[in-house]
Amino acid sequence: MITITEATSAHIREINNTLRDADRREIESYGFPSCKALWRSYKGSIMRRTAMVDGEVAAMWGCGGVPMGKVGHPWLLTSYASEKVSPLRFARVYQKEVLNMLNIFPILVNWVDAEYDKAIRLLDVIGFTVHEPEPLGLNNRMFCKFEMVT
Repeated sequence: MITITEATSAHIREINNTLRDADRREIESYGFPSCKALWRSYKGSIMRRTAMVDGEVAAMWGCGGVPMGKVGHPWLLTSYASEKVSPLRFARVYQKEVLNMLNIFPILVNWVDAEYDKAIRLLDVIGFTVHEPEPLGLNNRMFCKFEMVT
């Protein structure tokens, strides 16, 4: 069972210790330590949520952007606890949250590591348009822009 709650600073500390390797690699390719990137995403978000599975932080997500602006920047980070739930179930839960983000911002845009296949599949399944890879971040690692427009 997945329980969605408002994200807290304690959730950041927990997920930082349990991030999936691909999530950590994606964060660090921007040149930030994971904990610093988590705090920046958390503090810069208008909406921020945590998914709990069996009492563990399975995922955190949010959406940053300027209040009353048109463009939101969704983010999602997962721990190994997220693998206790079927990918389809997780996608349905996250899709509802993305629809909530679209109620705040009519345009959602961000970037995903081009090598993070699971993340790209999730984005595609829930309706984001995922573009071809481009060099970005530290050492020009390849990233795909993803977006959704209402």
